[in-house]
Amino acid sequence: MLEGTGRGNIQALRVMKTASKNPLLTFIEVAGHSHFSVLSPTNRLIASRIVGGWSTGAVQLTEQDVSAAASKP
Repeated sequence: MLEGTGRGNIQALRVMKTASKNPLLTFIEVAGHSHFSVLSPTNRLIASRIVGGWSTGAVQLTEQDVSAAASKP
């Protein structure tokens, strides 16, 4: 799950992170972005990983991956 730290649902993400018992779920806060400004670049990143020739299974993203994607023009 990801959310920008700007306007949006960051408090809800933090509550869910605290309550979650699922070790497979990752919560990513993207500094300097809103809920909407992080979605499009992250969707492009996920799509590139799905169709990439190296993909052999689950697509995993790090906080650094998402922040870098969101910061690209």
